[in-house]
Amino acid sequence: MGKVVQFPQKKTLYEATDQIVVLNFASKNFGILTERVVEIISGKTPLEMVPNAPNWLSGFITIRGHLIPVVQLGKLKNIDSSPNIGEKIVILEIGQKYIGFEVGEVLPDLTRVANNVSLPGLEKWPEFVEKLVPDENSIIGIISPEKILSDTEIDEIWKYSPQQ
Repeated sequence: MGKVVQFPQKKTLYEATDQIVVLNFASKNFGILTERVVEIISGKTPLEMVPNAPNWLSGFITIRGHLIPVVQLGKLKNIDSSPNIGEKIVILEIGQKYIGFEVGEVLPDLTRVANNVSLPGLEKWPEFVEKLVPDENSIIGIISPEKILSDTEIDEIWKYSPQQ
């Protein structure tokens, strides 16, 4: 099904695991709990562009009757964007609203990580990362969807809605 991160057997503390979707953008791997992901769609889905919108708001898409803004997280948070940004759109539910985020890549397999392990060094990652977990060859920053956008940023997004 997916990769399983191995931890030392002697520490039973690491037995409980969470399943995450691993995203790659800004040259880092980020993880989101699978239960927080509504849908992952192709970045080739046509967007309804919005005049005078901030450069981090790519536009809006309609999926099954829901109008969903699409945000470039790297531009919003002033972190480097991957050259392949926009290959996928990951839709999350944040504050009872659906919001899509353009990412460069979604790794094909789900990954399991210990839900009670966090590595040091969190201060070097963006503020929306709530903990760091080891993967086979890298570190994954686990995203807290509620920390991605402030209430002000969410309000600003909806000011540009084509249905206003």
